[in-house]
Amino acid sequence: MPSSAAPARRPRLRGLDALRGLAALAVCLFHYTYSFPRVVGQPFDVGFVVSAGHYGVDLFFIISGFVIFMTLENSPRAYDFIGARVARIYPAFLVALLLTTTVVCLSALPVLRPSLPKFIANLTMVPQIFGQDVVDGVYWTLAYEAGFYLFAATVIWRWGLDRVETLCLIWLPVTLLLRFEPFVIWHFPYVLHMIRLATTGSFAMLFIIGIMIYRICRGHARPLTYVVFAAALGVAFAGPLTFVHPMSGTGYFLLIAACATLVWLGGTDRLPLKLLAPLIFLGDISYSFYLLHESIGWVIMNRLLAWGVGPRLTLLLAFGFAVTLAFAANRLVERPGQRVVRALFARYRERIIGKTWPLVIDKPLAGD
Repeated sequence: MPSSAAPARRPRLRGLDALRGLAALAVCLFHYTYSFPRVVGQPFDVGFVVSAGHYGVDLFFIISGFVIFMTLENSPRAYDFIGARVARIYPAFLVALLLTTTVVCLSALPVLRPSLPKFIANLTMVPQIFGQDVVDGVYWTLAYEAGFYLFAATVIWRWGLDRVETLCLIWLPVTLLLRFEPFVIWHFPYVLHMIRLATTGSFAMLFIIGIMIYRICRGHARPLTYVVFAAALGVAFAGPLTFVHPMSGTGYFLLIAACATLVWLGGTDRLPLKLLAPLIFLGDISYSFYLLHESIGWVIMNRLLAWGVGPRLTLLLAFGFAVTLAFAANRLVERPGQRVVRALFARYRERIIGKTWPLVIDKPLAGD
């Protein structure tokens, strides 16, 4: 277990915020130009289709690997890490779920309306455990993020932050095997899905790439770091992890290599931040934007088109509304919610730690 004295916090890496903004923009354009006409059944000829925009999720996962390992280093105990993660993701998610459910239930799009069991299961953020689908399509990634947080707070933490490369050499092939539909899928598909969520499934290679980039950027890399990084990157030759947009193994490898390069540039402050101010702004509100843009955006687009608004103006208005809504949610819900939840965790910290997270032995932080 790491030392109880947390290292000093480093300045915020604005380059990573810009990359979050880029990933959020790509995912949004994918949902508006590609998914909307297919799910809603409304023709939408805007003149272009960003069918590859869903690969923004891959960039999100690489950034998450980088940031979460950095957060582990700055957390005195696993309890503090878990508290920080819950404060970061749950208040905004809960409000987004309530708002999205209200909007789609009042809309003229019955295809988006969730059943009561689905809504209740989604309150946990991992409705798959209860055999339910997500209320909003973007929520599927949250289960894998939550799985990664749990894995980081238990396995990585207990294994030792400075030995993460060795752990990843075990973690990577295990998750790679899950990608090739092991025999249990024929008899125990639910069990297989739960294992995938707990181990982050095939997406582990993206989290691992992010962790290794962090180690390299912070000067903690050793030869094994580069071996693990190359192995995780090499998994991309197996092809995309989703099948929405066809891409060869070589093409996907080049895409992930480009994403990894961008994260390295962002992690070392080598991106031209003055030119990326709009993306930095979008990155600052990217979590709320990600949670709120899809279903609510589709409802707005469907209504505007019904009123005779042109497709391109509809796209601009829906995007502008999503940004405005996300900005408001970030300022009024996400940030205050973090402070409230952090205060609650701090209030019960010593009482819970004494019983659940007793300090037995110190392990060095990565690089110490």
